[in-house]
Amino acid sequence: MHSAAVALFSLGLGWCAIATAEAQPPRVVTLDEALAAAESVPEVVAARAMERAAAAGIRDARAPGDPSLSLATRSVSARESLSVSIPFRWGGQKGAAVSQAEAELVKKARSLEAAIALARRACRVAWFTLAGSEDRLRAETDLLARSETNRRAIADLFELQRASRLDSVRATTEAAMAKASRTSAEQGVIAASAELRALLGLSDGRLTAGEGRPTPPPEGPLEAWRERAHGGSPEVQVAEAELRAADARVTRKARDKRPATSLTAGADWNDPTQPGTDALLGLGITFPTHGRAGLDAAHAERDRAAALLDLARRRAEVDLESAWSAAGAARQRFEALDQVAGPAAAEAAELTRVGYTEGKLDLFRLLDAEHALADARRDHAEAYREWGVAFAALERLVPESHP
Repeated sequence: MHSAAVALFSLGLGWCAIATAEAQPPRVVTLDEALAAAESVPEVVAARAMERAAAAGIRDARAPGDPSLSLATRSVSARESLSVSIPFRWGGQKGAAVSQAEAELVKKARSLEAAIALARRACRVAWFTLAGSEDRLRAETDLLARSETNRRAIADLFELQRASRLDSVRATTEAAMAKASRTSAEQGVIAASAELRALLGLSDGRLTAGEGRPTPPPEGPLEAWRERAHGGSPEVQVAEAELRAADARVTRKARDKRPATSLTAGADWNDPTQPGTDALLGLGITFPTHGRAGLDAAHAERDRAAALLDLARRRAEVDLESAWSAAGAARQRFEALDQVAGPAAAEAAELTRVGYTEGKLDLFRLLDAEHALADARRDHAEAYREWGVAFAALERLVPESHP
């Protein structure tokens, strides 16, 4: 009995905790906050760690060769030996290794910049998706309120035999469909909030884009974007860095074909067959036998990097024009809905409601006007989201243009 009471009490505390979490207002995340958080997404953190690893690779390449120390003794003669071997390279192998490590560091730095650009795009898309979903929820909520008002008014008129059964059924159907649409919009907001929360690594229960709705800047002329994109496209920069790293690998493999040397110094003592200490000084030479295969592989990787750079440059041109066109089209659609279509639909719905109240228009004209207004507001929310997403793709291609 005591265990059952404890279980019920714990269950009650759990439900209270859930209710308290749901009752908390959602946390407001602005677009600037979302973009600033792009620096800490896991992909960027991983890319920054790879950059640190590449920097450590330069220190490793500059370090001298590992010396070896050997100590030996004999069981019969009791002679003891000590020798030290120090490898060194005179054929430029060390300089080539350092150059390759430096090229790898540049490549990792360019990869980090590309990761930040992708993270900014993802944060911008997630934020505009949440903002658009909330705008749609507002539109669906307003439509539901209007539909419920119509349904109750028609029901009252039907009871007074001043409205037909068809009017009553139509109004009831419209209210039911509006309720379903609002539920769908609410689920869309929940999903968009969860996506942004996971992307930013926040622990808050719900997020909101807030009341402010900043719009992306106008896309401007294509030529201005094209000039900046020539040296600013993340994919092109990564491909160029990869080609330089591949060239450095070719140089290193060519230098590694040269013989490697080592200097050995040592001494023997306690040798009963000869007096004193016997000193040793030697020079060792190592001849690589597999250098040709490695050089051929490096040349193949260099050719591949050159082809990928050409592909990246071609794709950057196409992607830039596509993103610029999409951003312009989305902006024009949003402006048309925001400045013309939306206000006109709201005015038409209000005039139709007045006409219906005065008995000059029938219910079907009223419902059609309500539908047009709801569609305009849905399209307005969707156009806002599409504009933000389209500009995110454009901004990613030239990330330094809009920090």
